[in-house]
Amino acid sequence: SKLQKIYKNSFSFLKLYSITFPPSLSTIMPESFKGCYFTNNIKFLTTDSNKNVLEIYDNAFHDTIIQSIIIPKNTKKILSSCFPRTLKTIEFENGCPKLEKIGHNAFSQTQIESFKFPNNIESFIFPKNIFQQCKKLKSLIFDSYINKNDDHKIEKEEELFEKEKRIKRKNNFNNSIQCLIDDIENDEEIQYNEDIFRSQDFARSNMISQTKVEKIDVYISNLNYFYFFNTPNLTSITIGDGE
Repeated sequence: SKLQKIYKNSFSFLKLYSITFPPSLSTIMPESFKGCYFTNNIKFLTTDSNKNVLEIYDNAFHDTIIQSIIIPKNTKKILSSCFPRTLKTIEFENGCPKLEKIGHNAFSQTQIESFKFPNNIESFIFPKNIFQQCKKLKSLIFDSYINKNDDHKIEKEEELFEKEKRIKRKNNFNNSIQCLIDDIENDEEIQYNEDIFRSQDFARSNMISQTKVEKIDVYISNLNYFYFFNTPNLTSITIGDGE
């Protein structure tokens, strides 16, 4: 098959039980399966020769009744509210190394109990309410798909974190200087705020704080991007090999 795009409402309200997508598929538009209340199996075929990337748009599978899905390795985008409340398990083939964007409410209100993050956790930093109302979610697992012996990957993560720190310091400094300039121009009393210059708070996401997660496993990922407040059920964080 040479199918590349599934348009909005393509399968709307069909009594469709199962569907298998060809490797050529590159786009699934919003609400493609609107009203497909009988669809309980969605499968993606992939090949090593695939050069295309897959983009899954808003509410694509929201009305189905699938309980599990494997996201193909060539996926680039998963946008808002794509999955139904019946979803219990989700896997990312080979860690979905091309995944760049996650939408708001991507996995909200699903029945997922354990979630293994794809390789690029930075795509999870900015979206809102990713796991909202995931009442059964107990375990978050980072770095599950990476090769634990891949020193290059570890070095890359450390390099990204150091780069992030430099950018943070630069932005804080620039903002502080601009505030001083504004005060001078407005002839206001100048106050030196040491916290602005020294701030090391890199957290940007409430993703973890919005869950009732009890356990987190992490190997090399930088969790400084995530706030941990309001996590009374969190009793275990395993770092590295757990040894």
